[in-house]
Amino acid sequence: MKKLLFISFSFIWFVPFVQAQITIPYLNSSPVIDGVADDWDLTKMTPYISRAKHVLSVNRVIYQLGFDEQNLYGIFKITDQHLTDLALDKSGSTRLNFNDAIELYIDAKNNSSTMMDASDYQIIIDLNAHVTVFRGGDRFLVQVEEASVPKDTITNSFVIETQSIKQGTINKDNDTDEGYVIEFRLPWASLGTSPSKGTVFKMDICFDDADEFLDIRPLPETSPIPHYSYESITGNSDFGYPEKWLRAKLVGEATWWKKLNQKYSHYWLILASIMGFVFIPLTIYLSIKNFKLKNIRPKSVDLDRKLASILQETKKKDIESKNERLFVKQAKLYVMAHLDTDITPLSLANELGVSLRHLQRIFKEELDITPTTFITTLKMEEAAVLLKNPDKNISEVAYAIGFSDPAYFAKVFKKYFNVSPKEFIRQLTQKP
Repeated sequence: MKKLLFISFSFIWFVPFVQAQITIPYLNSSPVIDGVADDWDLTKMTPYISRAKHVLSVNRVIYQLGFDEQNLYGIFKITDQHLTDLALDKSGSTRLNFNDAIELYIDAKNNSSTMMDASDYQIIIDLNAHVTVFRGGDRFLVQVEEASVPKDTITNSFVIETQSIKQGTINKDNDTDEGYVIEFRLPWASLGTSPSKGTVFKMDICFDDADEFLDIRPLPETSPIPHYSYESITGNSDFGYPEKWLRAKLVGEATWWKKLNQKYSHYWLILASIMGFVFIPLTIYLSIKNFKLKNIRPKSVDLDRKLASILQETKKKDIESKNERLFVKQAKLYVMAHLDTDITPLSLANELGVSLRHLQRIFKEELDITPTTFITTLKMEEAAVLLKNPDKNISEVAYAIGFSDPAYFAKVFKKYFNVSPKEFIRQLTQKP
């Protein structure tokens, strides 16, 4: 029995010190402030059950805090069967704490004792994501009268991002609500400090719970409100005294990959720009090459016959046809004389003194091909002749007929002859 009593007494004595420190882990991935907990690790949430006695329903809370180099983050999921907005006011209201809300007390410099000073903040975020911020001291413009702790509202100049999601209806006493979620992003710059691994400061987290709606606007601030409670996670209900706040510690740091990105982020941008300047033109170039390759017309017996007929004829009755066939002969002479250059249909038309459209019409009528196919046909036939010379390799042949890329030449050759240059040479050597 004595042993049991000792264990019970030890447990009771230990409970107030279970959460003697708030541990805030580093977040390598910053959450989106949208009131949705899908980018938080739900297994690391801290639970809290309200000990209020004069409310209609007891609230249950799970919450998590996190930080990175720029911000302090937090999310609170609060189960509340009576969603209530007593203040009926917006951000900056000195009565926002009478709503269902959370309150954060922060001693950013970790230097306060009994009273809030200029480095201490009280941040109220209600179920509508409205915010009111007080700062310790009495040197600011708008002072809160009737307050037991000197503090001033600095909401208009304070930067914080908040979002909330409500599940239920506000100020309806005849229904049962599910609760609400509050998520926030608080820049360290707003607190006048910068974080680092192991940084310690004082902090308290409090919950305001109103369970019955009434118009409090005509009431003095000190008037009692039915079914309303306020308490911190330490069990205190007298807020604003830093000596009662918990020790908060930042733990963890960025992964090596995030540190690398942070350190060299501007270099990544430069590298991405360089890659863009290189790869975009390269992609366009290769796309054009592939398009041309797809349009390569394989060697055709019918085309060979038509081309041979034009090049070998001496008499024709149709003068216009004879002139156009003579034009094809001139085109061949020009291509054969400039095999080592990159001849285009436009350059061929300019050399022959006709428009590109007229050139295309002639080749369509006489050979049923495009000027590009005509040029490629002549070059590939000449390549086959040159490859029969054992003194020339494939690259030399490619350069000799105007290809700057031997690999691309090999693709065109294979598309035309249905055999690669290497296989073409091997077949030649195997013939008796």
